[in-house]
Amino acid sequence: MKAIIIGGGIAGLATAIGLKNKGIEVAVYESAPAFKPVGAAILLAPNGLAVLKQLGNGLFEEVMDRGAQINQMQLTTHRGKVMGGAVASKDHFSCAIHRAELINVLKNNLPESALHVGKKFSHYQEHSDQTVQVNFEDGTQATGDFLVGTDGIKSKVRQQMLGALPYRYSGQTCWRAVVPYQLPTNYKNTFVEAWGKTRGLRVGFGAVNQQDLYFFATYFTASNGKDDPTTLKSKLTHLYQDFMPVVSDFLKATPANAILRNDIYDLAPMHQWYQGRIVLVGDAAHATTPNMGQGGNQALESAWVLSKCVGLGTKISDSFAKYQQLRIKKAHKIVNDSWKISQMVNLRGGILRSLRNKAIQMVPDRVSAANLARVYQLDYQF
Repeated sequence: MKAIIIGGGIAGLATAIGLKNKGIEVAVYESAPAFKPVGAAILLAPNGLAVLKQLGNGLFEEVMDRGAQINQMQLTTHRGKVMGGAVASKDHFSCAIHRAELINVLKNNLPESALHVGKKFSHYQEHSDQTVQVNFEDGTQATGDFLVGTDGIKSKVRQQMLGALPYRYSGQTCWRAVVPYQLPTNYKNTFVEAWGKTRGLRVGFGAVNQQDLYFFATYFTASNGKDDPTTLKSKLTHLYQDFMPVVSDFLKATPANAILRNDIYDLAPMHQWYQGRIVLVGDAAHATTPNMGQGGNQALESAWVLSKCVGLGTKISDSFAKYQQLRIKKAHKIVNDSWKISQMVNLRGGILRSLRNKAIQMVPDRVSAANLARVYQLDYQF
């Protein structure tokens, strides 16, 4: 049996590893000329790390070697007053890692012959002999027993399968970067998200290794904005001038050309992830805003669950149905809860934002811990 996988990001590579572990031949097709990460860094939560352990092949150990262990998550005001958060238990820490490092770890666990770059998906055809033919824009084709669309929120595989679906703009744009910067010792093994006084304004930051810091910064603004590289740093420094001093320090240390800008979108939950011998994984199926840090982690969960379901030896249609049944409820809850958080950050009035902060501080630790436990649990009955 052979799987054709469209998209060479986290979802595609993890799906390929999971299927390969089940003895299925895999071929991953990436549209870019190389397997490159989208974004700066990623926080692998306990559920994502648990998936890496399940996939085996030393993935978990290698990721931990290349990233930074995060033992504490803090939600604070812009001046650093703690509103909430969580301290990791023995086996429930996270890992902050540069996306390029994670992509390399995943890619290196697949045979070179399975990886193809510069292949832009055009369309697919299902044949009567129970095969799927994928056609690429360069005129070439690939044939397999089933097709996995892992080509992101703007998935062309999904568009052919379900038609065009509207994206939801969260109201926020996001600047991100990885920069050589040593955090003060009081931030060791900690990831901080600080909410500002202005609508949509917040900063998150933490170390990704011994030398580098990852940060993101969001702001409520219209979509499709553009930055002037010559004034970007002064703009960001001004926007976040009221935050704790460390924010100004690492912004000043960040080269303007290292800063990525992306508007934050998601997909409203959809209830069909497969059709025939075609199935969707990751953002192609359940794109979420990054407010819970779960985008990549949910992609890993879906990749692992799909590979487990296909590995059960049932008909492809039954495997896909099982995968969707197991994953859709949790994935939809993450999408919906994350969307609600973005709207909380977007509250218009200062009084409302103040009440919001007080309400967050009043949530009992046991309630927060229980909510996180549900997010982090891999509770699947195959």
